[in-house]
Amino acid sequence: MTNLEQKNKETNKINKAIIIILVVLFLGPLFTAIWLFNSEWRPASTSNYGTLIVPARPLNEFALKTITGDNLGLDDIRYKWAMIVVGPANCQQACQDNLYKMRQVHTLQAKHQPRLRRYMIVTDNDGLPVLKSLLAKEYPKMIVVNSPQKEIKKLVEQFKIDDNDDVAGLHRIYLMDPHGNLMMYYEQGVVGTDIYKDLKKLLRKSQIG
Repeated sequence: MTNLEQKNKETNKINKAIIIILVVLFLGPLFTAIWLFNSEWRPASTSNYGTLIVPARPLNEFALKTITGDNLGLDDIRYKWAMIVVGPANCQQACQDNLYKMRQVHTLQAKHQPRLRRYMIVTDNDGLPVLKSLLAKEYPKMIVVNSPQKEIKKLVEQFKIDDNDDVAGLHRIYLMDPHGNLMMYYEQGVVGTDIYKDLKKLLRKSQIG
């Protein structure tokens, strides 16, 4: 074998080795991801008890008033984590159950309580005096908005998961992050401890709010 042939043979070996290395570098992560997905390993996000809203949904600007007459805009609710319910002023058992769960979850957050707020969006004013009495007695720290109705309607539309949603009648509890994004919700009948566990994890991992 001549020197030239020997040199060409060595060059071919080097080129093949480079190709193999490149294939491993590019395809290795893909095969690893496939293996992880098909194994028992799962990303931590799948352990949430609530349903994630993907992608997280930023709320549009709004100008509302609370039942105490204070102005409330998007900037007033940003920068904190929030639990939000939507429903009529005639707050029946399912609605009251949600208010109770939210209060208990808030209380259980201990030192993280200041990072979390509770809101109720009231979709009408029928039975408002009774609701005000209930809130004053049992939930004085709940922030409740009920006007103007035109703005309320526009805001509630943003809470729909699909076009057929009757948000006010579904008795969901929504989570909003400190950026003003709706990012998770819980259907009627959720256990309060499940909301607590999700929020505890979020507050522990989050550096904001």
